[in-house]
Amino acid sequence: MAEPRKEYHARIWVKLTDDLLPGPVLSKDELEAHLIEGLNVGHPEAPIVSLKVEDPSDTRIRRR
Repeated sequence: MAEPRKEYHARIWVKLTDDLLPGPVLSKDELEAHLIEGLNVGHPEAPIVSLKVEDPSDTRIRRR
């Protein structure tokens, strides 16, 4: 059996509702920037190292 590790990767899906988002409606890039800033993504002491926003209505994105 493998030993537990300290570092893992996690993928978290969140349905973003009106109460979680600022108004007016944001573009995908604006939303990504808003979340990166708000969550301190990529800062040395932040637990979140990266973030990517996907639009579920964009059929060009293939689910893994």
